[in-house]
Amino acid sequence: LAGTWTVTPEDLRSTKDSRLRLNFLANKVYLDVGGTGTLRVTVDGRTTTYDVSGAPNIYTVYSGDLKIKSLEIVPSPGLSLYSFTFG
Repeated sequence: LAGTWTVTPEDLRSTKDSRLRLNFLANKVYLDVGGTGTLRVTVDGRTTTYDVSGAPNIYTVYSGDLKIKSLEIVPSPGLSLYSFTFG
């Protein structure tokens, strides 16, 4: 985690400078996110922006080869991140 976050027992809530970096080994990475805003995800230099609106929902933030990779997530302020799952 980088920047400022509001941490609760159930979620991480983003502020204006929140970032999250995750190293993983998986074919798929899913993130449960709620609120209203955008989620910018960068893997291997490619950035994808997801529009988030409403109740928590699962977003596939990576789908590809089974290799060790790193992703960076930049959520807009106010988004709540709940959990990662992997496939």
